[in-house]
Amino acid sequence: MPITVKDPDGQPHTFADGTPTATINTEMERRWAARGTPQPPQPTPLTAPGQMPPGVNPGTMTAKPGSDLEAEMVPLSEEAQRGLRMVTAGGATNNRNLEQAGRMLLEKDPTYQARKKQSETMGATAGKRQAMRVAGENILGPFAKLLHTFNETPAEVLHGAIGPQNTPKLQETTPTMVPWTNLPIPGLAKPTTLDPRTGAPIAGQITPVQRAAILNPDNAAAAAAWNLQNLFSHDVHGITNAMVTSSGMGTQMSDARQAMFDSAMRDFMHSSTRREAAKVLDHAKTIIQNDFNLTPEEADNILATNMQRIAKEEQRKLLKAASMTPPEAVNEFIKNVNAAPNDAKHRQRHITLFNKNFNGGNRGLAEHLLQTFSQSPWAP
Repeated sequence: MPITVKDPDGQPHTFADGTPTATINTEMERRWAARGTPQPPQPTPLTAPGQMPPGVNPGTMTAKPGSDLEAEMVPLSEEAQRGLRMVTAGGATNNRNLEQAGRMLLEKDPTYQARKKQSETMGATAGKRQAMRVAGENILGPFAKLLHTFNETPAEVLHGAIGPQNTPKLQETTPTMVPWTNLPIPGLAKPTTLDPRTGAPIAGQITPVQRAAILNPDNAAAAAAWNLQNLFSHDVHGITNAMVTSSGMGTQMSDARQAMFDSAMRDFMHSSTRREAAKVLDHAKTIIQNDFNLTPEEADNILATNMQRIAKEEQRKLLKAASMTPPEAVNEFIKNVNAAPNDAKHRQRHITLFNKNFNGGNRGLAEHLLQTFSQSPWAP
């Protein structure tokens, strides 16, 4: 009685009664391989079965994004291709012996093992690249916060906080000079800054902006400049902390690199103008995108998304502050501004005073209320 064997597609194949099992398996392997998917690219001619192609480095990944990965892979020998066909046919016909024989061929074949190692290297590299990109996104979040603060700061406040004259660190002590000379008197150094309330010396190196705020506690401009400088420093620390947490996600974070990154992020504060500071911030963004394998378009999109989120948060804060502001105070503010609508200094004076009284000195609330309710009395 003839022997009928079905392949994985359900197509029957008939063999004469008494045909040996080994013969059937070999013939089924040949037929199935002929009907299967297109064969892999033919390998470079080899001098002996299973020999590695000349110049092949099995641990090297040369594939580029968007390239034909198959063309970049190590070519398989004829023995390796035969082993793959045996594994496929054995699994399709439930012939464990055939499948195992194919695996044994693959385990001994250097081209297959090289391709396997190459695939593992490519996978590890892709995983590392993705981890770096995620870390870059996490860093661009706090960077967007810094950029938002910079963009929203009034020119006069920014001018008082940044620049080469405002950012250097002062020494804790100042030498006492011999009268009418430039010669210091040894052992007679005096504190650079004293607290005007207690007379106690201020410890630690501080900036001229901080010193001005200490010595002039009632000066609003000095306080605003120092608060902005302090906020910038806080934002830079946030960016650096995000950089530190990326350690182990495709980056290496030593103390030296952390200090270098922190310094690079705050370099914008040494610029003499807003335009020059903006250039430094744009360069800082480039450093982040390059270090974490992001394209300029990807970095810009991440920043834009975070800037929109920050703007919405600021809007919610303004609405909340507006809802808590006494209606009579708002009406009085609008009345005072409208009393001299063409006097810019008069208008700005009342805006600044209102923000100081009801928004902690931060800009935005008075401007929002003025734009929304300038034409009629307001009630919550």
